Amino acid sequence: MVGIPGAPAIANLNFAILAIIVAAFIMGPWWAAIVGGLGDMLGALLWPFGPYFPGFTLNFALIGFILGMFIYRKRIKGWASLAWRLAVGLLLSYLVLIGLHSLWMFTQRGLSFIPVALFRAWTVAILLIIIYVITLPLLKFLKSPVERFLTIDDEQLDDIPQTNEVVQNDKN
Repeated sequence: MVGIPGAPAIANLNFAILAIIVAAFIMGPWWAAIVGGLGDMLGALLWPFGPYFPGFTLNFALIGFILGMFIYRKRIKGWASLAWRLAVGLLLSYLVLIGLHSLWMFTQRGLSFIPVALFRAWTVAILLIIIYVITLPLLKFLKSPVERFLTIDDEQLDDIPQTNEVVQNDKN
């Protein structure tokens, strides 16, 4: 988390979303939701910023799921597809980060919803623009190695001995 000098604590920029984006790209929506939720809980344990509140964990799990629905590697058809899907996923995450985060600040700390939402709108916009600029080349870089390691061709499946073959070869 990076604090903006002279701004209140609600203006902090959280770059943990990069890990969620990578998990969404490689593993899909459900695993990205788990990474987002566990990442928030781990962050709350290691670097507590007030009392733990499960609403923020829900935010990051929801963001992971949304991003996973859009940028999971099996749904990407090319560079332009990745760019558009990442942009849409980040825009939906933007709504979660502004709307739900402001709601949690209202319920947890009693801060007024509209001013918090308006103030967070520009900080989250800056964060997501930075994230987009960083993430797009990162995902383009990761796409080839991830596909190489996580996909198995039919020829490779034929080379794997079946259970019965292994047992028969051991008896001989």
